[in-house]
Amino acid sequence: MSRHTIRLRNPWKWNEHTGDAAAARLVAHRPFNRPTGLDSGTRVILVIADIAVLAAVQINDQPLITPRQEPEIAQQQWDITSLLKPRNQLQLVYHASATAGDTEVLRQQLDAGSVRLEMVTAGDSDR
Repeated sequence: MSRHTIRLRNPWKWNEHTGDAAAARLVAHRPFNRPTGLDSGTRVILVIADIAVLAAVQINDQPLITPRQEPEIAQQQWDITSLLKPRNQLQLVYHASATAGDTEVLRQQLDAGSVRLEMVTAGDSDR
């Protein structure tokens, strides 16, 4: 099996939705293009590692996880191959409980590559 990783660092765009206190949340958006050279045996896996206070994840308006009560996610991954378009939009939604300090940590984590795409191809050695 071969594996190639693309880290989704900047350019993340940030929006704060304030409304009432219960609905307040922080949303990070990031565009990315469909990786090139994909064939029928290649899967594209979205990996999100070590990001706390994550409430929801969407790609191209398709929810991968929806808002929930658990504030911690150690690592999650999803096969997004069938959801990919030539141009894609990833959206991460953070809990209303995220503080200003959390926001800075989140920005640093995203900059450090906590979100990545892994292209996984089954090779001849796997058969």
